[in-house]
Amino acid sequence: MRRLENLRFKISDSIHFSEAANLTERRRSPFRLFLFYPAFMKTLSPDTSPEVERIMIEGYRKMPAWKKLEQVLELTQLVRQLAMNDICRRYPLADDHERKLRMASRWLDPELMKKAFARDPEKEGY
Repeated sequence: MRRLENLRFKISDSIHFSEAANLTERRRSPFRLFLFYPAFMKTLSPDTSPEVERIMIEGYRKMPAWKKLEQVLELTQLVRQLAMNDICRRYPLADDHERKLRMASRWLDPELMKKAFARDPEKEGY
């Protein structure tokens, strides 16, 4: 719930309150105003023009849920592969088991790594 409170605060920061006060449409969720009034939004990336960003957001809105999930899974796999490549570069003599432990230490809390694998990533490295 705490994340939603922070998100609401950030959303409200991106709205010009003088213009938003004139809106009479009924809101069902705190995200509705954010999603349906892109003219009030700050850009997500400083190197992307607002017009291109608008087109991109519209494309994501029209995209079916399964396609969005597929993209998230592909990006997650890419991040894991990049992490494993970094581990292989940093520890070229590590065997497969050590590489997997180092990978796990990047995703798991250090306390869980200590309990589950008797390995302290803060001492032995990530």
